[in-house]
Amino acid sequence: MNCLSEDRLVKAELGELPVSDMAGIDRHVGDCVRCGRLREEIHQLLRDLALGPRPETADSFVDGVMSARVTAPSGREKRQRAWLPRSLGIPMLAAAALALTVAGIGRWTSVHHVPGGTWTARGHKGQARPSPTAASSEVLVMRKGRILPLAGQRLAPDDAFAVHYANPGKDTRYLLAFAVDAAQVVHWIYPEYTDEATDPESFPLPVSEETRLLPQLVQPEGPAEGPMQVVAFTSQRPVRVKQVEQALRDAPTGTSPGRVLARIFPEDLVREWSCTWNVR
Repeated sequence: MNCLSEDRLVKAELGELPVSDMAGIDRHVGDCVRCGRLREEIHQLLRDLALGPRPETADSFVDGVMSARVTAPSGREKRQRAWLPRSLGIPMLAAAALALTVAGIGRWTSVHHVPGGTWTARGHKGQARPSPTAASSEVLVMRKGRILPLAGQRLAPDDAFAVHYANPGKDTRYLLAFAVDAAQVVHWIYPEYTDEATDPESFPLPVSEETRLLPQLVQPEGPAEGPMQVVAFTSQRPVRVKQVEQALRDAPTGTSPGRVLARIFPEDLVREWSCTWNVR
């Protein structure tokens, strides 16, 4: 018997599946011990979140997700901290989806929607929306157990970057995500880049019609206070970190990092968000 995916069980619990699918899910859960137990865990989490966090445990979700910390070396263009979530009973994606819904923040922002304060570009075409079959990525903020839109946020050291994506096409696509602080220092989100002796390629995004949250949260280490630009670059082919860093160094003063990439890679999708880093 093939077990149901966690994503599908979450969607069933949130009422996002057709009625015709629910009967089959109910039959399977009734016969499968593993799926029955997992569905009950999801249901319990939904009930707990509906009650709201107790004051003394408001940060416990983040503390759990960010339990395995890796501190990067202090190189000027590599400063970041990365966390890999430990097991929380159900995958982080399920917990995050439920938290968004119950907390009233809204469900996952459509990957074809361009929130206020951002721009989406394919090369020199300027303002543009990706086609329904195009892969797209979005950088978000994890703050005290909630995942929030990034645009316009005042970020603090306790915040972390999260990324979700959808790739409804037929081929693997590739992600580069990074922040540039007020001192023009690059802080990598994806891929992980902690050693200047390496030159990692962009992170592969498997085919997926559903929006998926990537498993790693990243907190930049010691960004300069002030304006910050955050970029998600979704490409058809892998691109190396040092190629992007060199392009940013060579760009005319005042050119935003998103526009730098859009000019170099005219067929790929670049999204950029403006926010502020606050050290206090």
